[in-house]
Formats: sequence, structure tokens, C-alpha cells
Amino acid sequence: MFSLANSGMGSGGQYQSIQQYLDIPNFIDYMITNYYVGNSDWAHQNWYATRSRVNPESRWRYHSWDAEHVMEGITWDSTGRNNSGGPTRLHNRLIDNTEYRMLFADHVHRHFFNDGILTPQGAMNLYQIRSNEVDRAVVGESARWGDNHRSTPYTRDVEWIRERDWLNREYFPQRKAIVLNQFKNRRWYPNVDAPDFGINGAYQYGGEISSEDSLSMNAPTGTIYYTLDGS
Repeated sequence: MFSLANSGMGSGGQYQSIQQYLDIPNFIDYMITNYYVGNSDWAHQNWYATRSRVNPESRWRYHSWDAEHVMEGITWDSTGRNNSGGPTRLHNRLIDNTEYRMLFADHVHRHFFNDGILTPQGAMNLYQIRSNEVDRAVVGESARWGDNHRSTPYTRDVEWIRERDWLNREYFPQRKAIVLNQFKNRRWYPNVDAPDFGINGAYQYGGEISSEDSLSMNAPTGTIYYTLDGS
């Protein structure tokens, strides 16, 4: 897989070939996740990829692992990483391909806009679920590890709650726009705003439509070009 990637991903044939080995949609979401949280201890280490040895249709899928150095700074930028043999190197090879770059931008748009999972509210909702689950367990964590690096232990009621509230008050409301600009600066996401789609006069992001529905497209600026035959 890496031999293919390192040979260049500019052509459609090369891009099609690497899809025999790599689950591209999974990989893109994995990369976006690590860029969003600003993983600072990755990808020279702290990553895993798996595939099934018995299923010939299996593809390599990457998994988050040992990612405790995340969400530490609102402006942290991990997009410049390009570690040999790691997922960042793979991404930097793939991003040369027009089709991959468009798919990456599509995934960013899906997650960063229109109630997506990495909009400020979407991220806060996910974090709230997890923080509620571990709320009392943090007391035990403090008892076991809280004094590992200092004599006065870190506690749930002081440090953990302070960090939780900072994430909800400062990090999540600002992080999406910052990471989006990082992607734009790398030319991984276009500077053109995507159009909004409407059905029967109301915005709708995906889902089913019927032949009787009235469809519309609207963009803040510019001209929308479209086809009716999928080309």
C-alpha cells in the first residue's frame, strides 16, 4: 500500500489501485478527527491499522489509540505532520489526487456544517455524553493516579471540572473555524462556500425526496453549475 502511495497518487489509475488496500472513507474520517483534536503525539507513533486476513474484500482501517495529548490548545495545528510510514505520510501522498482531495473536502463539509458532528454544538454534545459517563469514575482515577506527578493530587472537583468547563466554554465554540482555516491554508478545502440545498422551500441536508418535491440550490456568491445526468 505504501509502495503505491509513494509512487505518486496523481493519476486516477493509481488512486483506484490503492483502494484495493485502504478503506478511503474511514481513513479520511480518521485524519479529520486527529486534525480536529490537534493530536500532538501522533503519527510518528500512537496509531494502529487493522484488516481481516480471511476476508479478501477487507481493507486497512486506522484506529485512534493512546490519544491523550489532544484538545490541549485551541489553535494547535497538526496538519503539517508528514511522518514516514505513518498515516500522515499516506494522507500527504493521497491529497495530491483530485478525487481524494474532493472527497476529503466533502467529509469536512459533512462534519463541520449543517449540524454535523464536529460543529460546535455537535462536538459539545458528543463530549457531554462521554463526560457524563465518566463523571464519578474520575474520582477513582484521581485516587489512583492524581498524585503521579505532584504531591497534591489532581481531583475531579478542581482540575477535571475546570478542564471540562473550559472545553465547553472556549475550545468547542472556536475549534471548528480554526481547523477549517488550517485545511483551507493547505488547500485541502476550497475557499468557495458550498451551496445550500432546499426541498419545498426548506433546507434539507440529505435524506429522501420524492418526484413531486420541489428542489432548490442557493449559494452566497457566484454561479452554481450542475448537471441532471450525474456527469
